[in-house]
Amino acid sequence: MERKDVLEGLKEILKLIKPSLDLSTVNDDTQLISDLGLDSLTILLLSLAIENKFKFKFEGTLKFNGGRGHRPYHQERGMKITTYIVEGLTAFLVRTLLRPKVYYLEPPKRRGRLDAPSLLIINHTGHLDGPVVTTVFRKNRIHNLAAKDRFEQRGFGFFLRNTRCIPIDRQNADLSWIHESIKVIQQDKECVAIFPEGRHGESRKQLPFHPGAAMLAAVSNAPLVMVYIDGPIKVLGPRVRLMVSPSFHLDPPTNGMNSDYLNEQTEMLQRKMKDLMNEFISRTSCSSSRP
Repeated sequence: MERKDVLEGLKEILKLIKPSLDLSTVNDDTQLISDLGLDSLTILLLSLAIENKFKFKFEGTLKFNGGRGHRPYHQERGMKITTYIVEGLTAFLVRTLLRPKVYYLEPPKRRGRLDAPSLLIINHTGHLDGPVVTTVFRKNRIHNLAAKDRFEQRGFGFFLRNTRCIPIDRQNADLSWIHESIKVIQQDKECVAIFPEGRHGESRKQLPFHPGAAMLAAVSNAPLVMVYIDGPIKVLGPRVRLMVSPSFHLDPPTNGMNSDYLNEQTEMLQRKMKDLMNEFISRTSCSSSRP
């Protein structure tokens, strides 16, 4: 393929994902951010579209700690005896100290088990959210998405590396977390959990959702399950309570998967989480205090 053909292919992709762009002056020297004003979401969409059109993958590596250098995540995720020990101990502590109680928006076929490999959309109340959801649905094997920098911390990083967590680089347009999540769902037939608020929110007050959850849902075509956690979670405090929605899918895009579509679906997910929270409050309001 000649250079001019590559450039024309890139223009076609840019026009699809960002129809408002003026591409008449785009050339080999055009800068995506300074000249075209692309944001991180559009750059991720562009990267995915380039992979699909030109049939290759952007390869990313992650640094887990200074002594081991950079290595791809898939080299870290092989099952080890440490993983069994850490996950088993975590499940025991969660059941003993936090005593999760699960409410369902609709009666499930089987409590504590998802019917298919799914993408879980979860509000973020603190560091214990992932362990709680992983314990509640332990039969499904949940892979939590977590910020890449957390993997480099001493204590918490050891926990993340040994509990099937997938690192996500929030500062750069890195596709490795998307590739790994799709592999987990489509090939391994396991589940992925994402926290679209990106950081811990206050009790019963949602932060704006980031579009990464909608993007992953769109490219994986996985069934979605909303999980509301009534936080904050406190060790030896009141038992933690959750509400789980039935599974559903995103609305299919009518004009391709562009930034407008992902922003619309992100707003829809945020509304669904708010509705789930309000339903939880309605069902549990008869109690004067948390059990």
